[in-house]
Amino acid sequence: MNIVLVSTYEANGGAARAANRLFQGLRGLGADGHPLDCRLLVTRKETDDPGVEVLGPPSPGEQERGQALLAELLDATAPYPVLRMNHGFAPFHSDRSTAGEVLLRRLAGADVVNLHWVRGQIDYPAFFRDRPLGIPVVWTLHDMHPFTGGCHYAGSCTGFERACGACPVLGSENEEDLSRTVLTRKAACVARYPGPIHIVAPSRWLAEAARRSLVFAGLPVSIIPYGLDTSRFRPWERSAARQALGVPEGKPTVLFTAHGLNDPRKGLSLLDDALVRIGPHREVCLLLAGEGEVHLRSGVECVRLGVQDDTGMVRAYSAADAVAVTSTEDNLPNAVLEGMACGTAVIGTAVGGIPDVVRHGINGFLVASGDVASLAHVLDDALRDLPGLHAMGGEARRIVEREYSLEVQARRYLELYRSLAGTGRGAPL
Repeated sequence: MNIVLVSTYEANGGAARAANRLFQGLRGLGADGHPLDCRLLVTRKETDDPGVEVLGPPSPGEQERGQALLAELLDATAPYPVLRMNHGFAPFHSDRSTAGEVLLRRLAGADVVNLHWVRGQIDYPAFFRDRPLGIPVVWTLHDMHPFTGGCHYAGSCTGFERACGACPVLGSENEEDLSRTVLTRKAACVARYPGPIHIVAPSRWLAEAARRSLVFAGLPVSIIPYGLDTSRFRPWERSAARQALGVPEGKPTVLFTAHGLNDPRKGLSLLDDALVRIGPHREVCLLLAGEGEVHLRSGVECVRLGVQDDTGMVRAYSAADAVAVTSTEDNLPNAVLEGMACGTAVIGTAVGGIPDVVRHGINGFLVASGDVASLAHVLDDALRDLPGLHAMGGEARRIVEREYSLEVQARRYLELYRSLAGTGRGAPL
């Protein structure tokens, strides 16, 4: 069975790292010393892994058609100034891509295609129209974009369940705006696909949103959480990790990590507000891993770690007494399972997939999103009892070993691939 995983990026960002880890886990399931026949197809290659292939350049004809499509896209987005703002976090993307034809060509011979975060890589009209053989598609969701009118997280908006329009992300009051065009086109493309499509969500929250959506209504949806290589993500001795990173001893230490530290959705400002409240009576060291300028009101001692690879993140998680995951909206942030695997308790907001994994009072604590007072109270209590917090970290590690290993995840995906390739549909797992 020839399996092709498709991801815009190879390792840049949480969704890309999650897709890459699954790819590595699948390769580890081969028999008799031979790896499973699978490859990861990306737009941007960032390592020398021979199993990861670049989408490649378009042919002259594909390039000409891509330029024409690009002109259409520019015309379609022209009425929406927000799409031209350089704010670092693009909130809206179309369903079209100038790389669509190239992707189709590179999928020749695949028995199963597993789409991941593919913004800018998949062109809905091309992908779902020009596959006459109906190759089975597994679509792993990392955010809401595959089934919305263009946003990646919908907030309180439920337009994706009906028809979108008057999109708050676009700043539009027009019911017949670009979001409605995109959503209607997505739904029509998916509905006419001749082969099976099976949706996979890493969290219950994202699975339920997909089931309610106009685009994926009626399709089978499975929940398969992310998995981790627990031999790579494992606890370090705390003092050694702190010494390696230059983290001071003697203070309770909290880690916050995000690809973009100033992404409002990741909630660093919420954590900072909570630290303001506990600051007068408790010294805290805050570790920040990720990129972006931040300005903290709390004035706590802060160690900037920058962007770290997996080895660096293992040290960071191990150096911390707790990992703070204070998102306002999220799927299942990698930081939750990574921190747990490294034996560190998680203090998180009860949004998205975080409550699927964090068990309040057992391997961490949960607070309502936006509740600064509760977050401050939980942080203060937890950091007052470091032995208890460390015991929760030990339980967090055991939970990951038992329920969220990379092998467990990869085997569940392989079972799904085989069911689709063999029977053509695949029941929800």
